[in-house]
Amino acid sequence: MKKFEFDLETVLELRNIKVDEELKKLSIIVGNLNRLQNEIKDNNRIIQTSTIRYSGSDIKTLKLFEGYIKSLYIQNETLQKSMTEQQGILNEARQRVIKVERDAEVLEILKRDAYKEYHEKILKQERTEEEEVSNSEFNRRRREDEEKVSTTTVKIKKRVKKVKPTENKTKSEYEKLMEYAESLKPKK
Repeated sequence: MKKFEFDLETVLELRNIKVDEELKKLSIIVGNLNRLQNEIKDNNRIIQTSTIRYSGSDIKTLKLFEGYIKSLYIQNETLQKSMTEQQGILNEARQRVIKVERDAEVLEILKRDAYKEYHEKILKQERTEEEEVSNSEFNRRRREDEEKVSTTTVKIKKRVKKVKPTENKTKSEYEKLMEYAESLKPKK
């Protein structure tokens, strides 16, 4: 029996490789977004803890501290802009993943349909072969039986039971049936 082969198998494999590549790109983008979010959270935590702990009374120190906090806020704004850009890139990457997955899925469906068709064809072929074997076996047996019947002569003995007629007696049912059977036989 011939093994199932899908004509577009290499194309399907290439599309699956493309899906994997796009998923890797998507995961890198998601990783970058997570990194940016973590940096913003860290900056906010530093701002919060620093303002609570600050106890300096010197104006110079206060200006330095204020400059540091402002730089953290500016860094957060820059990170927010980067996150917005990354969100756009993320959406594009998701769309590409969806597109390549859809392309691969089309070929998967074609492959399943082709396999189903192949399987049905094989089953039909097997049924046909089984019927042929069964028919040939039946015909072989019938020929053998016909040959046995034509070559063998069977001698049949005639067994005739003669019933004596009873006089003045009433006949039993058996005797009546036997007489009737004798009357049906062809006369020579």
